[in-house]
Amino acid sequence: MVHRIIKIKGRVQGVGFRAFVTDQARKLGINGFVRNEPDRSVYIEASGPEHEMQVFIDKCKKGPMMGNVERLEQTANMNEYTDGFFVRY
Repeated sequence: MVHRIIKIKGRVQGVGFRAFVTDQARKLGINGFVRNEPDRSVYIEASGPEHEMQVFIDKCKKGPMMGNVERLEQTANMNEYTDGFFVRY
């Protein structure tokens, strides 16, 4: 299992990005959460198997059709989530 903190910048709010991320995470068995940040970025904390996490990150780099990812930053995270994937407000 790997655990990541992911911050995504660009046109990522108001375009269905959180719903897109949640859908991709659930399909891949990734646990964690996603939320919008005041600086107009999206923040994700995620846990999952290494291969699925890489696929998830690749999907996040593309985002939904209406979005435009300019930058994705990721760091290791020590938290492990086992309760599914959800949106935090």
